[in-house]
Amino acid sequence: MNLAVRVDKREAEAVRRKLLKDGVLDHGRAILEKRGIVEIPVTRRASPHLEYIGQKNPVYRPLRLSLETVRESLKEVIGEKARHLRRWELVGDVIVVNLPLKTPKEKEKTGRLLLKFFPRAKTVVNRLGIYDTFRQPRVEVLYGGKTETLHRENKCKFKMDVTMVMFSAGNLEERRRMAFISNRDETVLDMFAGIGQFTIPMAKHSRPKKVLAIEKNPAAFRYLWENVKLNGLDNVEVRLGDCRENIPKEKVDRVLMGYIFDTRVFLPYALRALKGEGVIHYHCLVRRGMEKNEESILRRTASSLGFKATRIKRRKVKSYSPGYHHLVFDVDVER
Repeated sequence: MNLAVRVDKREAEAVRRKLLKDGVLDHGRAILEKRGIVEIPVTRRASPHLEYIGQKNPVYRPLRLSLETVRESLKEVIGEKARHLRRWELVGDVIVVNLPLKTPKEKEKTGRLLLKFFPRAKTVVNRLGIYDTFRQPRVEVLYGGKTETLHRENKCKFKMDVTMVMFSAGNLEERRRMAFISNRDETVLDMFAGIGQFTIPMAKHSRPKKVLAIEKNPAAFRYLWENVKLNGLDNVEVRLGDCRENIPKEKVDRVLMGYIFDTRVFLPYALRALKGEGVIHYHCLVRRGMEKNEESILRRTASSLGFKATRIKRRKVKSYSPGYHHLVFDVDVER
């Protein structure tokens, strides 16, 4: 229940201050006012003298939480293990973290605590890693139960199960950029489509003639197909299988390579899919200080297949681990 205190507008500020002092003010929801009556969101009942209601239409707002604030709270539950928290992701109504938790007790306490910071979340999961070429996450549920969720961003909908498919909330800015980088005259190939994290926003906002989206993980492909329908798109063609075996006979203007492990292996297939000239968005993991080396490899590979890289622009998507960055190279090529 989204609990709130119902109070006359004339008394609202005094009541808000008291609730704040009592530590029960819910910062994850907005204070609402209608016709002189104010609803102040709270996390629990604190005084028998106030009128409590369940909000029917709560308005959630993003919390401005510092990493240190969350770590300090976690320290009371899991001690020094809290320092391993480097970030969290809110995917739909599921919180995703990565922590070295061992006992059932500390897992449950961690989950309960994190839900207090994110009132609209229902489940907390611990992502332990990613395995095999299907990019399938290893995930354990810390608290809650439902792991299938609907994530909304940039006017797009992404349905997924966080225990079955990868989705990085940390790539938000890159998804926004891809949404508007194409145009209505282009045909686009997404070689590693996943659940549609780049395909969906590009097809929806740039409206290219067609986006051919290829994915070989059956679980991710099922959500990709469902998300295309969910967003009402008629300019996306989806294919299940390895992108190296599904390169279209029809040449394309733009290629998305949103896979960061051993991306070089797939680069020749991306080049061969292009028309006489085009753009490749090449994602990869690069050790700090080795960016120029990766750029040289891109130029040499293009040259070996009869292409010339006329322009290469580099962007940092995010830090991946100590010493490594997730980068994307926008490569303009021509024969």
